[in-house]
Amino acid sequence: MANNRGKQFEAKLKQDFLASIPESTIDRLYDSVSGYKAISNISDFIGYKKPFIFYLEAKSHQGNTFPIKNLTQYDKLSKKVNIPGVRAGVIIWFIDHPECVVYVPISTFTKLIQDGKKSFHVNMVG
Repeated sequence: MANNRGKQFEAKLKQDFLASIPESTIDRLYDSVSGYKAISNISDFIGYKKPFIFYLEAKSHQGNTFPIKNLTQYDKLSKKVNIPGVRAGVIIWFIDHPECVVYVPISTFTKLIQDGKKSFHVNMVG
């Protein structure tokens, strides 16, 4: 994945969130490039539409499967599950399937991990 494609995807995600959810707001969190592993955000974006707050991680991935190990924010995002009004998930663009952009709740990743799975497959969409 080229960095500019990922950044373009993030810009489109923000644009689409605002266009499709009236009276909402979404902010891109500062992307720490300092190289310090101790500094990391919970997600790429935090969005809000009364009465919900959204923690959204954006991932662009080539191939048919998104490896769970690539979701380095899992531990932080999973702490948001079961809190009323809070939605936490990952928006994955499967680059090799241009029309396939999917929202995957963190609870789905938790279930995959519990079932011994190592990835989310594009065929799981739908």
